[in-house]
Amino acid sequence: MLKRIINLFFKGGDAYAHIKPSNKERSEKRNMYYLMDLERTLENGIPCFWKKNRHGYAYTIEEAGLFSKELAEQIIKSDLDNRTIKIHINTVAEILSFEYERT
Repeated sequence: MLKRIINLFFKGGDAYAHIKPSNKERSEKRNMYYLMDLERTLENGIPCFWKKNRHGYAYTIEEAGLFSKELAEQIIKSDLDNRTIKIHINTVAEILSFEYERT
């Protein structure tokens, strides 16, 4: 289902080739996660991600924040409605047709 939701928003990997990571970015982001707000995503039909530093929400992957596994799990645990999920950066990268180094 996650792949389907993201694919609804991202129509083909070539359009997002400009966000393909450099080698340095790959090593720095290898264990990072996007956080998706399911309530907003399902209400609007558009993927809704948490922004960097928890400063609101983003509807594009370019604006979405990346969070360490520890911080992502902390945020998810504190979500009283259980409507936030973490998505590994590789999952999104595969859907958008490029890959970060696997961990």
